[in-house]
Amino acid sequence: MTKGWYGNKMGHSLASRGLRSNGINIFRDLNPEEEKEFREYTRENIDEIVDAEKTGRIEIFHPVVRDEWEKMRGEASQEAIEYQHWASEQNLSWGEIAEYGDYFRELGRKFNLIEEFEENGII
Repeated sequence: MTKGWYGNKMGHSLASRGLRSNGINIFRDLNPEEEKEFREYTRENIDEIVDAEKTGRIEIFHPVVRDEWEKMRGEASQEAIEYQHWASEQNLSWGEIAEYGDYFRELGRKFNLIEEFEENGII
């Protein structure tokens, strides 16, 4: 049996039953090893999570997966902040600025941070 990111033993989607129903959490509790595996799965399969977030299906994922997703969004935001601070002390060429801009534009798209990055002059 495999452990899927939805929280069941079979790896099947819990799309039809993996949501909160009337305030009752129907995801199973994970032991520490399973939680670690779910977090690793999220990082290794980020494109699936991104797609689900963009299409409004993020709620089908286990809460641990959603928590790791939010941590990754925070890490992306922090990376942009650190870049901005670092770049302000550098003498970057227009080409280098364009390369960093492309990188952060893609990162912003992936984590739905485009607006934040634009507002803060990252891209």
